Amino acid sequence: MFRSALITMAMVSMVCYLGCKDTTGDPVSATPPADETPLTKDDSVAVNCQTTFDALVAYTLLNNGVVPDGMDTELPDGRTVVDFLPDGRLMVNPYSGLRTVPIHVRGALPGETGYETDGTRFWVNGVGETAALDLIMLEYDPGQNP
Repeated sequence: MFRSALITMAMVSMVCYLGCKDTTGDPVSATPPADETPLTKDDSVAVNCQTTFDALVAYTLLNNGVVPDGMDTELPDGRTVVDFLPDGRLMVNPYSGLRTVPIHVRGALPGETGYETDGTRFWVNGVGETAALDLIMLEYDPGQNP
């Protein structure tokens, strides 16, 4: 019951995300409508973190609750975490402008989105302009679920 609810939530999140995705596939260069405020670089880091988190959860649910060891760990069908990211490729670091995130270590430089695991849980962190502090930290711990 709980697993089917998690799968449903993950699929709804992915459908909502993909349905709202910019057609250029590049959230940093997307031009917002005139009535919207453009994202700051730190906002883009937060979006990259949430997108990475959602990709990792989708992978984990399809892998019978086993979290991936790294971004290139394959499911039985050959897909990796990167395949669950927009357009199936790495995202743009809003500070460097390069398509280098997420990385499979804790992010440390401005704009990095990092992913760490202990084999049963994972953490996603994003580094803002002030690299001394995490801008955002997300945790997935299946042991905390009922």
